[in-house]
Amino acid sequence: MWFGLVPAVSASEWMLALGGGPQLHTDKQTNRAIALDAHLLSHRYSAVQTWHLGFSAAHLSAHTPDAENNALWALSIYPQLNLPLPWAKSHDAFFYVRTLAPTWISETRLGERKQGNHFVFQSQVGVGFRFGEQNRWSANLGYRHYSNAGLDEPNEGMDATLLLTLGRRL
Repeated sequence: MWFGLVPAVSASEWMLALGGGPQLHTDKQTNRAIALDAHLLSHRYSAVQTWHLGFSAAHLSAHTPDAENNALWALSIYPQLNLPLPWAKSHDAFFYVRTLAPTWISETRLGERKQGNHFVFQSQVGVGFRFGEQNRWSANLGYRHYSNAGLDEPNEGMDATLLLTLGRRL
């Protein structure tokens, strides 16, 4: 039991994410990302809501000519909400959203994009599905964004526009 409410779904799930794509709002930069994400605690809040609390370590790199810095590390603690897709007969297919995940970035520049300091937030949205024995495996397709939410200037944001994630519950 978690806080005495309802049983936890699982103790942990580990996920490897790869992807990238064009940086939004510029035609001079493409980004790549590789991340290791871990849902450390999962909780089925209702018949349709599953909450996760997790950690993410991501390496972002940019392909930009003449940039001062083309790589950084991002370490995040995130809340994530999973909701079943309306046409899904079960929780096998889902929509997920992460928002306002506190994140430390190792550099304040990625290619031509700048942040005012090393503290930003991670946001991510996507769709996924579970498969395999006892639905232990998952595959997701998502979009990830880092910015400081206007708390400091500059706040130009950094994006991984297309992430493919493969995960497994332990």
